[in-house]
Amino acid sequence: TCADAQNYTCDRKCKARLACGKHECSVICCPHRRSVDPTVHPCTRICNKQLPCGHPCTEPCHRGACPGCPNIVTDELSCACGAVVLEPPQPCGTKPPECERPCQRNEYECGHTPLPHNCHFGACPPCTKKVDRRCIGGHTVVKAVMCSSGPVSCGNACGKPLACGHGCPQRCHTGDCVDPEKPKKCVQPCGQALACGHSCRAKCHAGTDVPCPPCQASEEVPCECGRSKIKLSCDDFQRRLAAASEADTASAGVVGPCSKDCDYKRRLEALEEMTGGPGGSSSGGGGRFDGLAPAAAGAGAAPKITIYSFNLWDVAAAAGVETIIAAERHLNAFVRSQEKSVILPAMSRDRRAIVHELAAYYHVDSEAIDREPNRTIVLNRRTYSRIPARLLSDSISDPAANPETVCRNVLAYRAAATKCVIVFEGAADFITPSMVFKFLSLHAGSFVLLEKPDIAAVFPQGKVPKPKQGHKGVETVPILAVFAKGNEAS
Repeated sequence: TCADAQNYTCDRKCKARLACGKHECSVICCPHRRSVDPTVHPCTRICNKQLPCGHPCTEPCHRGACPGCPNIVTDELSCACGAVVLEPPQPCGTKPPECERPCQRNEYECGHTPLPHNCHFGACPPCTKKVDRRCIGGHTVVKAVMCSSGPVSCGNACGKPLACGHGCPQRCHTGDCVDPEKPKKCVQPCGQALACGHSCRAKCHAGTDVPCPPCQASEEVPCECGRSKIKLSCDDFQRRLAAASEADTASAGVVGPCSKDCDYKRRLEALEEMTGGPGGSSSGGGGRFDGLAPAAAGAGAAPKITIYSFNLWDVAAAAGVETIIAAERHLNAFVRSQEKSVILPAMSRDRRAIVHELAAYYHVDSEAIDREPNRTIVLNRRTYSRIPARLLSDSISDPAANPETVCRNVLAYRAAATKCVIVFEGAADFITPSMVFKFLSLHAGSFVLLEKPDIAAVFPQGKVPKPKQGHKGVETVPILAVFAKGNEAS
């Protein structure tokens, strides 16, 4: 160091942290500048921090909390009522003694009597008496308020009139509704009556030259077909009303344009007309699509039938009528019961496939559970589950119920085919028979699906849909849903 080099000294200040951790060493050319021993840098200042008793700490500057005050109290220390006394001398900072005698103050400033409590210094605990007090806005009396709580708000809107004529929207409050130094503009709806009869919904513009804007209200009116309700702007409503008055049709009321909902409801009504309701049977009897008579049966009432898929007819022919009857027996018993779900006995894969496909015609949900050889089916009821108008076991002996006969009789008359056929067309991996059947499941038993039919043979000349190309050049595949229709020509 500088001092070791033949008593050579520098003018650099040490600035090392002293033992107190607060101050720095101010010695010039300190020989202990790089020492890590805190004892070589003691702090010689006085701490002088104020102790809880009010006296300053007289110890040298130090780390941590100050020690207790070394002064001695020479006066008596007593409780608030003077019943308990500590004789001197006592260390400075000693607290007054605790007294278990009751407080001698018998009444609050409000006039209520305090609850019993021990002798103490300072104010008594707040008054807890429950009182009824009028709110600060003068609107109502708030009941069961703690006496010491001071002024209370009822929480209702102030309602005091503002300069614009509206009521103050703030919660019940004291003082002015508007700060005169920082006034705020009223943002409530204007409310002035317009020529149409509605009120102005724009922000308050009282005291300005700004007129009320056009009416922003709306009117709910029926659409042109009467199937939906739509909302028209007041301006549009008034324009249509004026046009109806000029045409002397005002008595019929104002109507609005139809929407996509109307198209959807029209399609539903067309399906109901074609099917006569869910399940393929009409509740009124003698409907346009109640059933299908054999081509050679001649005139007369056609029996109500249920149209089953081509696959079920093939399965019935291969498995035999007894297998079909066994599956129908499970479904009939479940529908007639009051159970919401039932687990069928374990059965083979082929028998499960028959139950799954037949369940759609009963409007029953089916799900396979368990593993082989105990794998079986759970049947779940829907709100409209029912037994078909005609069972498959009874239909297979009737040529008129054969899906091929149904399609032939419907498609033989091109004019009628346009009313009894729904065409689903799309890419083969998007439009599938199972998807189409699920879409029309509510009408199961009233139609049969034709896959990849000859479209030109179905529709009259000039109304044949042109083949469409799907994404990336994939040709679309049509699927027809053919609904049953009585053969009027026979």
